[in-house]
Amino acid sequence: MWLSREGKIIQLAPFNVTCWHAGVSSWRGLEGMNSYAIGIEVQNTGGQEYTDVQMDKLGAALKPIVEQYGLEIVGHEDVAPLRKVDPSGTKLLLFDWKRLFDAVGGYTGLYTTTADLNVRRGQGTNYPAVTKLPKGTEVYELNRIGDWSKMQVKGSKQSGWISNKYLNK
Repeated sequence: MWLSREGKIIQLAPFNVTCWHAGVSSWRGLEGMNSYAIGIEVQNTGGQEYTDVQMDKLGAALKPIVEQYGLEIVGHEDVAPLRKVDPSGTKLLLFDWKRLFDAVGGYTGLYTTTADLNVRRGQGTNYPAVTKLPKGTEVYELNRIGDWSKMQVKGSKQSGWISNKYLNK
């Protein structure tokens, strides 16, 4: 599926056809996400903010897909974190994950960090740190894998992975 900056959606292939949008990728023990995922390309040159109409249309399109197929929402940055930075962007500030999760009905628990934390590109210390969060930062937890949580800073589009051992409700 492809979504233009103006909100036009084009389905490029049926959902039961394997496309090659993710490349070499893995998620929660699955290898080769092209065989397990429905790929949605949201038009962006890599340095642009996503438009309000894109975010609204994306949420509206994903809600019935997630409900019908019971899918989890992840980005290329999650399934290939050392190769891909989309949709969040290189500084992890371009994509409003919480807005999408709110539109689709996903989990967005609010937590406070109990220590200064590195924000990482993936789940684990083997992934590069892209920034730091000071103790006391409020974050929305978007996803949890073991000791790691994908989060978005409250009031910001800054997102990434942090150790959830240092989150307090």
